[in-house]
Amino acid sequence: MNETIKIVANVLATVRDAKTGKVKRTYKHKNTVQLAGRAVIARRLANITDYSGILNYGSLYTAGPTEVYRKLAASYTYDDATAKAYVSWFFTANEVSGDFVQWANWIDGTETLGTGQMWSQVAVNWSKSSSETLTVDCSYVISNT
Repeated sequence: MNETIKIVANVLATVRDAKTGKVKRTYKHKNTVQLAGRAVIARRLANITDYSGILNYGSLYTAGPTEVYRKLAASYTYDDATAKAYVSWFFTANEVSGDFVQWANWIDGTETLGTGQMWSQVAVNWSKSSSETLTVDCSYVISNT
């Protein structure tokens, strides 16, 4: 048995006008999950429970990269038939704005910046003003291809 399992993160960011809800911009990214995140799964399989394995916070980063804002996930779902998990975050118009260079999400994070175990991160080039909302939809595909 020499099959390799791969976890791919697909990220879709949607910026909308806060008043009309009209989509202004979308950004798509694909990335692999960080080794540290995959290690959490391996530890859970070996009954080491230092992390729950639950992906809960997402972070926006400005140049540096510097983590500037994090948010608790808004929704979760999964599909057993395709081994996919879906997690979404929603940022209101006044909550955060700026030019962002990185998106990351965390296992067992808290509101405090830098907490938890990083699951995945991706370089981005997103802009959001205080008159726009931002939805970040992530899908994680576990496959052997």
